[in-house]
Amino acid sequence: MIIDVLICTIDDGINKVGKVLLPEVKNTIRYKISHQYTDSSNVYIPEELKREDVQISHIKGKGLCRNRNNAIHMADGDIAIIADDDVRYELSYFETIACVYKDEGIDVACFQIQTAQDELRYKKYASKPFRITKHQRHDISSIEITFRISKIKQNNIRFDTRFGLGSGCFLSGEEDVFIHDCTLKQLQVYYFPYPIVSHSYMSTGKKNLFSPERNQTLGALTWEIYGYSSLLRICWYVLKKRKSLAENKVDPFTYLFQMMKGISIIKKSTKPSA
Repeated sequence: MIIDVLICTIDDGINKVGKVLLPEVKNTIRYKISHQYTDSSNVYIPEELKREDVQISHIKGKGLCRNRNNAIHMADGDIAIIADDDVRYELSYFETIACVYKDEGIDVACFQIQTAQDELRYKKYASKPFRITKHQRHDISSIEITFRISKIKQNNIRFDTRFGLGSGCFLSGEEDVFIHDCTLKQLQVYYFPYPIVSHSYMSTGKKNLFSPERNQTLGALTWEIYGYSSLLRICWYVLKKRKSLAENKVDPFTYLFQMMKGISIIKKSTKPSA
């Protein structure tokens, strides 16, 4: 089984990628690096990346989902892992992934992020495996996602470029849409309570939970997954979050309006083809 680690980076982030790589493991682990650049001066290959198990593609422009889609295009192994330029791996993580995919019925497997012993857990995780369906709300990070490359390519599943950093539209939510698209294509998607990647606990992503941008993204994401029933769901979100809204001095009607604005924006847009 060949596992492709799909690493996305931009500009001088290419200099950090070397720390992601493990010592070469022939015919088992390979690295597909999609390097976006906004300035041609950043188009180069650091010495530590000049290895037989590393392939690099340079693409001009911005947009994390565009970058991830290029990495998926590069993938030609059996299993892929979504990665960034600031994560770390251990051989045992790859052994865990390979063990899970011995089950031919699994197309997409989501795992856990391991933080340092002196840090908080990255997020609250379920303690038991379960199947992820289109009727569930997800809390999945990109670097938790692995998949059978052939299944993703056969079904033309890609990351929605309207979502994610650098999209110019919605700042996050691309993981949720990707997993939802997998379930719509009736792929077998599961969660497993095992760590497969190390990453520091980042509190920045957990601050400012009610910014206008995040509220609009939540509305757009809810529409993309639930359609017209999202109108009732966002009203329910307001009721559910009323205590947090009060604590953060956020007007519930403003919160609702901003989510509705996100729905309006996504309805007027066209989902990019794979």
